[in-house]
Amino acid sequence: MSDLVKPSDSEQEYFKQKDLELLAELREKNARAREAAAQVRRSPVTGEPLVQKTFHGVTIDVCPTSGGVWLDAGELDVLMKVNQSAVGGFLKNLLGR
Repeated sequence: MSDLVKPSDSEQEYFKQKDLELLAELREKNARAREAAAQVRRSPVTGEPLVQKTFHGVTIDVCPTSGGVWLDAGELDVLMKVNQSAVGGFLKNLLGR
């Protein structure tokens, strides 16, 4: 069985450089993800920034100009479970559920 060979200085330098490049890529990717998360949602109708409002415990996005309301996945189902309010009944009738 052959003896393990100690990496040369050039090999160590190569892998150190690769690690630095990978780290820089990861930092850039994380920065882009943070930037995307911080971007303001805009109304598809007017292009204005949407305002977040809480309605029966659900955060909804509202256009201050057009009055349009946008819901994320699952938020409509949560609102439809609000049986004690007229809104819950309205939504159920509107959607036929």
